[in-house]
Amino acid sequence: QVFKGRPCPNAAAPLPMAEPCHVVESSLALQVCGYLDVCGLSAAEAAGLDRLCTAACWLALRAEAERKLSSRPWWQLQSRPGLPDDPKEALRQLTLQLKSVVAVPSSWAECIRQLSDTNIEIHPRPASSSITDRGPQQGAAEEYTGLGEGEREHADAVPRIAGVPLVLGSRPRESMSAAVRISAERVSRLGEAFLLGVEFISTEDRQGTATTVVYFSPISGRVFVRVPADPHGLVAGPMPALGASSATEVEVFLLVSASGCISFGRRGNGQGRVEWCGELPPEFVPVSSAECYASLAFQIDKLEEPANISITWTGSELPDSVEPPMSQDRFYAVWSVHEW
Repeated sequence: QVFKGRPCPNAAAPLPMAEPCHVVESSLALQVCGYLDVCGLSAAEAAGLDRLCTAACWLALRAEAERKLSSRPWWQLQSRPGLPDDPKEALRQLTLQLKSVVAVPSSWAECIRQLSDTNIEIHPRPASSSITDRGPQQGAAEEYTGLGEGEREHADAVPRIAGVPLVLGSRPRESMSAAVRISAERVSRLGEAFLLGVEFISTEDRQGTATTVVYFSPISGRVFVRVPADPHGLVAGPMPALGASSATEVEVFLLVSASGCISFGRRGNGQGRVEWCGELPPEFVPVSSAECYASLAFQIDKLEEPANISITWTGSELPDSVEPPMSQDRFYAVWSVHEW
């Protein structure tokens, strides 16, 4: 106990309890609280730590969440409701927005239907439906932001590779993680109809922006690299396919470390540990990348039965229930050309 401005009491006398604000000096408390996340700060507040310090830290966490969202091009295009004055409630709403997907075009509803900010339902393409002629993908970062509101809402049809970006993103030397749960009658029949990916946006001198996308198929265990303007990409198989099974759910994980390494993982029904594909080194993506975003991609023509995709986690680090990949586990697989 620290007693501000008091002499140390006689050892024989009973020691009075200090007020919580006297236990730690305010300046020190502010430094300590500055390292806490939402859960840690909540615990410190419940323990009676200096209210001025915790209030300042809540405001700082809110400001950081607003900073992350304000840099997302899709969030800038959307109308934003006013946030409540209470920093904790505002932070809760901002956190939910960071875990959401960008609005799915209404014209995709026959195959890709957005049920909520974190939930998407997918169905096989009807036999009478056609594939849009608008390139192989719509919804990737560079294409989504380049379309006007009317164009996004009136796209001809669901493209062969339909990309739906998440709000979640990061800049160089910032880590990023996401988790998605796939539910279906038999997830093994999903094949490569669903991919979890990360889009790296780079600025080319006098040529606008360019995007490199790294995808992972949790069912086949394959990893793909794609540049949307190029019909040819790369593919490798660092994991075995799940194979035929009666599993109804599988979790998929993405981790981009502060050093730029990329890792994908999966966890099936009843499995405690996450199976990781190994780390793709930072040299794998363009050095000119200014930011990256998590995204979902759907190859509807490869879908055999309906499935549900739920975003269960987004953040700078993986949830506590997920053991991260070992840093020494490198990506070992043979790359070959893949035609999109």
